[in-house]
Amino acid sequence: MNPDSVSKVAEDAIAFVSVHGLRILVAILVLLVGRMISRQVSNVVKRMMLKAKVDDILTSFIATIVYYALLSAFVVAALGQ
Repeated sequence: MNPDSVSKVAEDAIAFVSVHGLRILVAILVLLVGRMISRQVSNVVKRMMLKAKVDDILTSFIATIVYYALLSAFVVAALGQ
């Protein structure tokens, strides 16, 4: 690669980050917070089901479904940023 093309790529990268940098950071933040919330809600569902003496396999299955359903909602929200 010649120096001109490297310089052009660097300029394009800087322009992209300056335009979309904040949106990318917000999307990453939404994903991280969403992952934490999904995990907490999943654990609450699991504890409630275990307290109600629901079968362990069903409890684990439902908790996993809840986790991924919430996580997918947060992924959609982050992609909408």
